[in-house]
Amino acid sequence: MKTIMPQYGDNIFRNNSVKGNTLCYNENPFIGSNQPIQPEPDAIMWRYMNYEKFSSLLNCKSLFFSLVSVQSDEYEGYMTPLPDNGTAPNLIEFLRAHLVSCWTLDVKESFYMWDNFVRQEQEGVVISTNFKDFKESIFKCNQELDTKISFGKVEYVDYTEQEKTYPSWGPLFHLRKKFSKEQEVRAILPPPWNLNDPYNSWNLDPDVKENKGRNIPVCLETLVKEIIVSPKSSNEFFEQVKSDANNSLPNVKVRSSTLSDRLQLFSQLFS
Repeated sequence: MKTIMPQYGDNIFRNNSVKGNTLCYNENPFIGSNQPIQPEPDAIMWRYMNYEKFSSLLNCKSLFFSLVSVQSDEYEGYMTPLPDNGTAPNLIEFLRAHLVSCWTLDVKESFYMWDNFVRQEQEGVVISTNFKDFKESIFKCNQELDTKISFGKVEYVDYTEQEKTYPSWGPLFHLRKKFSKEQEVRAILPPPWNLNDPYNSWNLDPDVKENKGRNIPVCLETLVKEIIVSPKSSNEFFEQVKSDANNSLPNVKVRSSTLSDRLQLFSQLFS
């Protein structure tokens, strides 16, 4: 029985083969008027992460793009109303097979983001960049992604009141209003497929499926403007991060979070 494939134009099967260890991606379906709203070029962006992810960023010189399907919101890739022609399950699976890198748009670091993204370990880092250099850091190492990757700000919606249909970019650049404090900016890559028979079956590349995403090479010198260590980190952890950064990015400043001073002050006031 043939699988009904989601369609958004002639380019759905273009450049989607696997050659050696190099994945080829579908063309970007959101080119032109369907592009999501992008931040200003100099807009400041933040990526909060634990030490393991930070170490991987430096050692692999890559950003990890995770599958949309493993994000914390079960409504990722959701659309309303659902198509009534029997294609909804395949279409949602296709949307949730995209790869995403999530960033926070803000002028300064955030207590909320530290608590939500480095809450278990209490020790982590945030790197800062701007939107222009974020894009440039990717394209310097991946010129072939120029027509395949989408960038944009997430819009926070109430799905009970607003229709977000496909084939617009809605399902991938909308989240529920409960996540609005994250002020998210996304980079989205179409699924890297491993297709033997595109008209009868479609399967996510096995490496991407196993790792729940894929490392995308970036130019670290272009990407990273500053490295900030989390407010509750120990001195030993700060020195470890500083040592790691000096080996890979000797010209990038490493500092403790300015929120650390506030925590110290509150601790003294209530002790």
